Amino acid sequence: MTKIIYEIDTQDLVDELKNYDYVKIEFYSDGTYAIMNSNACEYSKNRINVQVFERYDFRDCDYNVQDYKSWLKSEWMGGIKVENNKFKGRLYVKWL
Repeated sequence: MTKIIYEIDTQDLVDELKNYDYVKIEFYSDGTYAIMNSNACEYSKNRINVQVFERYDFRDCDYNVQDYKSWLKSEWMGGIKVENNKFKGRLYVKWL
């Protein structure tokens, strides 16, 4: 099974969540990603998955970046299984 590991700075995600209630991360097959407003449209041929993040989860961590990072790590521990016409495998995130 193919796997891709993305390194994402938690602060970058938090910075977007300060502006929007919902933010998405688009994951691309070349190992890159984009963090954007959940209403934004990015039509990359390399997009293999999209995940939505809510400001409310950050709020539940008392707006503490380190607590939020710990929560994200626990949620993403096993990665995400992706099966579509572009990719079959698992996506993992190393939250920095």
